[in-house]
Amino acid sequence: MKKTLLFFALLCAFAQGALAQTSLEEEWQEVLAMTQTTSSNWNVLHSGSTTGHWFGSDGNTTYYRLGLNNNIYNFTNYQHDGSGATIHGTVYLYVPTGITVNFIGANANETNGAGAGIELNEGNTLVLLGGGTINATGGNAANGSNGGTGGNASGEWDSWTYTGAGGTGGNGGGGAGAGIGTRG
Repeated sequence: MKKTLLFFALLCAFAQGALAQTSLEEEWQEVLAMTQTTSSNWNVLHSGSTTGHWFGSDGNTTYYRLGLNNNIYNFTNYQHDGSGATIHGTVYLYVPTGITVNFIGANANETNGAGAGIELNEGNTLVLLGGGTINATGGNAANGSNGGTGGNASGEWDSWTYTGAGGTGGNGGGGAGAGIGTRG
């Protein structure tokens, strides 16, 4: 199975020549017509999150839209290796014109990888709709750890020698998360 990301920029007034001439209500009606849904099918998000957000459920199609009570929504995950958004099943996300949504994954911690801005694993689909702005930023990678100290050699001149034990190697740091894709 493949993971899928689909972008649909709604240019409701495209035939008339300018997106600026389209009202938000006309844009919303175009989304409903395109998806063959009604307003009752859509979950409205009124605020962001500091622990990321889980969108959808495995094997199902779910619809989300951002409310108009904020101009900027932030879904930033500060939890250990968490993603700003995690997509399950098929998810439609409508971001109206004039709205910005930021998805930011947590930074890597030691050997654990960073979170994705939008985590989209194999078998899931994300459909982005609307004229708004979406920013997806994965978390930063972590530094590797230092190796351990080796043991000292000992011995007596011209008689015997014991070699010292070698030091342990360090661990690699966790990788960076994708903007849209998988965790690090």
